[in-house]
Amino acid sequence: MFNSILRIGELLNKEGGSDYKLPIEKVKSKDAKLCFVVFDIGKKKVYTDKQKLVEGDEEKYAYIGNAKAQKPQDRLTTDSLKYIIGRDENGERVSNNKFSLKVVADKLKDSKTGKLLKEVLEWYTPETEIEGLDWDCDLYTVRVVTKEGETIDLATLEDYRRSLVEAKGVVKGKCQFCGTEGVLPNPDYTGGSLLKVFITDKKGFLSDFGEVLYSHSVCPSCRNKLELGRSYVEQNLTARVGKLNVYIVPDIPGKAEKTFLDMFKANKEGYILEGLREVERGEREALEIMEFEGVEVRLDLVFGQKEQNKFRLWRVIPEVGVPRLVEIMKLAGKGKRLVSGNNKIPLQDISFQTLYGVLPVRDSGRGIEPKVFLDFLEALLLGNKLDQSYVYGSFVSVAKCVRYGTCENSLTRFTLEDLPLYQEIFIYVMKEIGIMGEKTEQQKETNLDTPLGYADSLGLKGGLKGLFLLGVLTAYVGKEQYNKGDEKKAILNRIDYEGMDIDDVVAFANRLHESLRDYRQLNSVTESLFAEALDLIKRNPNDLWDTQSNVFHILLGYSYQTKMFIQHAKGGTKESNE
Repeated sequence: MFNSILRIGELLNKEGGSDYKLPIEKVKSKDAKLCFVVFDIGKKKVYTDKQKLVEGDEEKYAYIGNAKAQKPQDRLTTDSLKYIIGRDENGERVSNNKFSLKVVADKLKDSKTGKLLKEVLEWYTPETEIEGLDWDCDLYTVRVVTKEGETIDLATLEDYRRSLVEAKGVVKGKCQFCGTEGVLPNPDYTGGSLLKVFITDKKGFLSDFGEVLYSHSVCPSCRNKLELGRSYVEQNLTARVGKLNVYIVPDIPGKAEKTFLDMFKANKEGYILEGLREVERGEREALEIMEFEGVEVRLDLVFGQKEQNKFRLWRVIPEVGVPRLVEIMKLAGKGKRLVSGNNKIPLQDISFQTLYGVLPVRDSGRGIEPKVFLDFLEALLLGNKLDQSYVYGSFVSVAKCVRYGTCENSLTRFTLEDLPLYQEIFIYVMKEIGIMGEKTEQQKETNLDTPLGYADSLGLKGGLKGLFLLGVLTAYVGKEQYNKGDEKKAILNRIDYEGMDIDDVVAFANRLHESLRDYRQLNSVTESLFAEALDLIKRNPNDLWDTQSNVFHILLGYSYQTKMFIQHAKGGTKESNE
């Protein structure tokens, strides 16, 4: 992963045509404003000059963000005016190490920038009156007017710009990237950035170079390239799945140019890469970036987020082939068409965000706990086996929280009537790629309008098919309860969401038969379905070994039949408006 970030930095450096390039940050606001804070040395006065921020200004004035946490604010272009003038909007002084004029003056005291700032500080203090003070600009930078009347934007000076990337002082050691002698005692990466993963005491990150033990050994040149690559990934290759940031780090082939990077478009709506939505819909077969010069393109997917000066790493899913992402989305689209009964049941587009929503992701004031989602996603992308009990247990736990309104996942926006259908799509995908159970065996000719035909299309057989039929009959009772004013459908309380063994299932079936009779839902169709369900269960008791799977398949039948009732309704019943 880090070698790839370094290679991205090398490509950017090469494109820039210089021996260094700054990790520029872009201002995201529309119609953004740039304010020059002008220090006129001859007249000993300060004022602001507001202009429209135009394309390229961030690069021109070296905007690389602010120094994080307690690090010295050695940047003369910032989005916060207080760092330049030395006081906040309430008149309170900032700490000395955040007063950028003083910090940069001390840092570059023997250079042109430092000398100019020294002249300014001979008369300017944070208490000095400023004409036309403007706190509403998106970006601020320092402009100096000399005694001779020359106007100089300090952020454009070479000595200042170099100071932003060059680190003074190296110690004995060998760079773990390029092998050159002389490494930084502290790489001091941008606070809260992806590179902060390196700063750890975990065994495996430690490397003994020479006489000193460092957690990470890097030379100044490679550090700059890493920062460039990091900045590019964070600004251009960061996707979003649920509430998780996904940093996409492509493996860079040896002959690649900057145009190779331009081919990757991050998606923030749950697909990771642009174009995968169209793959899921069946509107395209592949992505342009499937391979490069005959070699499969692979990605490292880094899940994490900034937390003040640190970086919270949830997981790295390494070497994910782009063709694998395409395959998963194709199967998701196929699974959606299958589960929807060839679009008879309306379902939304399927993405990795859908998977996020149907799994127990904890999202509370203490933060996000995405372990289960990442377990599933990693298995899908790398082909790791998933234990069936873990899969069904995870899915049913979400059904339980939906039923009782206790879900902590803010993206679990499903009802019990559609949740199992979306979960079944991913079960289909997992079976097809061989990470759980056997591939779905579909009947060649099935009537998807009937429960038996639909169950056959999903490859359900034996005891599992019997459980599905019990769920179908549960929907009959639920419909009548709903239409009589019981919107929560009391029959669903008879399902034990903690798991049901075969004895629990038989007891549930007996109570279900009583409810069918009580609500006058016993007829030739339901009697036949009930008899078929019991027969399948009694003849295949070993199919009911997984107590969570039993619950899931009952809910799946309930979900299917309820959706069919809604679709067939002609606008006359309450159920049709559910």
